[in-house]
Amino acid sequence: MSSLIIFAPNVGGGGGLVLLGELLRSEWGNVQLTAILDRRGHAQIGDSLTGINVHWVDSSIGGRWRAERLLAKLAAPGDPVLCFHNLPPVLSNRGRIFCYVQNANLVGIIPRSHLSGWLRLRYAVERFIARRFRRRVERYMVQTPTMAAALADWYGSDTPPIDVLPFV
Repeated sequence: MSSLIIFAPNVGGGGGLVLLGELLRSEWGNVQLTAILDRRGHAQIGDSLTGINVHWVDSSIGGRWRAERLLAKLAAPGDPVLCFHNLPPVLSNRGRIFCYVQNANLVGIIPRSHLSGWLRLRYAVERFIARRFRRRVERYMVQTPTMAAALADWYGSDTPPIDVLPFV
């Protein structure tokens, strides 16, 4: 039986949680699915997740750190890890990292001047993480060709493959 880890410790609401819920409720066949999820999403998707090994983490710096450590522990050599929250893992692990990017703020589509102070700081930290650990990502996935082009420009030379996978 093959394994897949979905790493989404920062997806706690909004459209990202709707997409994540649909993804988790998909038919996975003979795949052992493990998910590391933000506790804020439990009320909306928690009761519908059957047959999945789910680890809920708090929406805090400590919760994120615990999620990173858990991922490093769970990912066996070659296991595919789908990062569904725009960012690659900070701690190295033995899995193959695939990153689904849907936040236009991360790749510069939305000018920073349009963001409030708190969001500007938050996205600065996320952009730092995304850039610093981008070489760990084997393949990126996005919803639109516009996002694919922006991601390729943001990444720079030697961009790994970017797949356009719109949710329907």
